[in-house]
Amino acid sequence: IREVAFTGDEDENQPFTFTPENDPSGRPIVGNGRDDSPFIVGVTSKTLLHRLDLDPASFIFHHDATYKLSQAAYPVLVIGISDKARSFHPVAVVVKSQQKQFHHAKALSAVRYVYQRVVGKPLLVHFVMADADKGQRNAVEEVFGEDCLLVHLMCYFDVAKNVCEKAKGLEPSLFAMVLRDLHNLHFTADRNEYETMKSQILAEWASWPGLAAFSSYFRATWLSGHFWRWQAFHTPSGYATTTNPVE
Repeated sequence: IREVAFTGDEDENQPFTFTPENDPSGRPIVGNGRDDSPFIVGVTSKTLLHRLDLDPASFIFHHDATYKLSQAAYPVLVIGISDKARSFHPVAVVVKSQQKQFHHAKALSAVRYVYQRVVGKPLLVHFVMADADKGQRNAVEEVFGEDCLLVHLMCYFDVAKNVCEKAKGLEPSLFAMVLRDLHNLHFTADRNEYETMKSQILAEWASWPGLAAFSSYFRATWLSGHFWRWQAFHTPSGYATTTNPVE
């Protein structure tokens, strides 16, 4: 890790490592994974970082962690952007010893720091897409919230996955109704159509006693709070509505 640590002298396509903190001599501090010494190490290149040098409103910033890619089973945070052609462009990967808000914020801060070192200006993002993870969302606010106008988008695949899991105990006809209604809500054209359809769907669900508990869950989790922007109209036309490329 230290042998290929970022110095600024790398070629454009030469990969290098980076960490949230360096020691007084400039060498990266690599923790051992304990709570008081987290392991957070990223890998990228100058070429990959320059992919972020765009108008913040012209891309979606994706970040998500995957697991079981190493013997230690440390989460691997994948960071990238998608464009209007729905193409995904990787920017960096960061291996973290834990999947907590503190570690996620440290990882994002490290990416932002090395970006400024390479590109010479602050990293700005606007549309941010992730799963329904409060720690990840709070970390984004912590790192980017002061100088970025953030719009948090929900990965629709994650919404559908969680809804299916919660609804699997329903009667088959009610389960099919829920999935149909979720799909229709996702593809509403604008806020007015969404609000109209939402009212109709909730009224229909209220007429089925077997949906009472599920309806309460759906209202609390996906219609209010932090994770309600999963409808397609929140995402700019042509852009991705899921984090599947990151997965």
